[in-house]
Amino acid sequence: MKIAQALPLLLLISSVTVLANAQSPKPQHIIVVIQENRSPDNLFQDQNLINNGADIWDVTKPFACKYSPYSVPVYAGPLKACFDPNHAHHPSWVNTYDGGKMDGACGIYINKPENCTPPSATPAVTYVENEVVTPGTYGLLDPYFQIAETYGFANYMFQTNQGPSFPAHQFLFSGTSAPVYPGAYYDWFAAENPGQSYAQVGCTAPSDETVLEIDPNGDPEELGYTPPYNGIGAGYPCYSHHSMADVLDNANPPITWTYYAPPSDASTGPGLWTAPDALSAICPFSPNGACDSDVWNGHVVVSGTERSILTDIQDCNLPAVSWVIPDGLWSDHAGSDAGDGGPSWVAAIVNAVGVSPTACDSGYWSNTVILIIWDDWGGFYDHVVPPDCQTGTCTGYGGANGGGAQYVYGFRVPLLVVSAYANQHYVSGACGITGYPNCPNEQQPYIHDFGSILAYIEYVFGTGEINPSYHYADYYAPDGPNNPQCGQSCTPLADFFGSTYYPFTQIQHAKYPPSCFTQDPNSSSCFGPGYPSDPDDDEIDLQN
Repeated sequence: MKIAQALPLLLLISSVTVLANAQSPKPQHIIVVIQENRSPDNLFQDQNLINNGADIWDVTKPFACKYSPYSVPVYAGPLKACFDPNHAHHPSWVNTYDGGKMDGACGIYINKPENCTPPSATPAVTYVENEVVTPGTYGLLDPYFQIAETYGFANYMFQTNQGPSFPAHQFLFSGTSAPVYPGAYYDWFAAENPGQSYAQVGCTAPSDETVLEIDPNGDPEELGYTPPYNGIGAGYPCYSHHSMADVLDNANPPITWTYYAPPSDASTGPGLWTAPDALSAICPFSPNGACDSDVWNGHVVVSGTERSILTDIQDCNLPAVSWVIPDGLWSDHAGSDAGDGGPSWVAAIVNAVGVSPTACDSGYWSNTVILIIWDDWGGFYDHVVPPDCQTGTCTGYGGANGGGAQYVYGFRVPLLVVSAYANQHYVSGACGITGYPNCPNEQQPYIHDFGSILAYIEYVFGTGEINPSYHYADYYAPDGPNNPQCGQSCTPLADFFGSTYYPFTQIQHAKYPPSCFTQDPNSSSCFGPGYPSDPDDDEIDLQN
């Protein structure tokens, strides 16, 4: 393994220093909103966005199916879908990818209760219908569509991993899911969700908990990592890899950050979507216990209606960096516990920033960037082939057995970029319309991944990388200066930003008002009984 050179520290010249490419003021606050389990083809069938260059599959055309001599039609389905396509790394990701043919979504296993009737025989090859909200004439997805049409939409944002929520959240907080033990930083990657319990995971999981891993050759179904705890077997999900917590806490002065975890319907912990609970430096090893450390207690908010990202914005308590996870009722995760509050919840966050009290740094709109990302593809179809690191179309990562190439990249996921300095009506990598290339326009600097988000945070706040000794995804960001195809002039996510300030545009037509997320979600005017609810029921994926 080649030992890395540390990135030089980037100095903040003043509070109004500018991005090298974007020529926009550096923000003082970055909010990373992490939604659940959708692909661009599935969620963003927005004709206005497509007309503006979004690379979205034409649902009037059938989709390729490896299990049939014929392509299959693409049907509409609800956001609140009772069925949940399996989205484990193996076999679902592997079969769906099919060596780059992208034709296996039609045959993956579908998790569903007995009373669930999917819209077609191939429910993973469906798109979310923008169903009319009653009463009214507006669509349920209108808030998502308005955000995407008004601000920035990424055509080519890829998961940096090939699996479901547990490893995806590790990448979104740490830039890796490698457990990290001497000599094996990139030999093994956590690739699945916990196999026993989804409610109590990470360093407080039962002592027999395991997470399957990818071995150095990319082969799945392994338990390669044995943590340094007596009596704990291989695969236990309590890791020692570095994270953004190290970057932010070790800055001089320290940079404030908060991880807003959902309260969960379990009494034991916030669950598999809460990345810090699998890091021993934040959540000390305590099987069947609880996370308890100064870092955890100072930075992780198991947020309910008493305190959340929305209340902290209103109270002028917004940290410099936030990771925000939904409750199940406003998660976009499909399945038996699915809700439909996601578009309204995201709109509430954007609107809270846009109309924040002037007492809060004279209002947060002018100095805040909101990055809205979906953590994985959710098993749903997508037509764009991800970069292939093992065959050389992905630069930066080394080959297998040393660079992590056995586990990058995964499928596309949506990314929305909201800021007063975000280029208006912007599609990153626009294609298929007059004056633009044909689709896909998958080229630099329009290729983004989870590492782009982390590298953007590092750039804005002038820090170094997560682990200078063993590079993580932040260093390898495809739109960053360390990618030879992009070059030293590149800045992560820079193509989304310009020098022009735009007043805030209110996001309208939300089905649920903001009070449903800050007061009583169980009221009849909101969601009814069921709060709190786990945002992810992926544990059933490993049981089928």
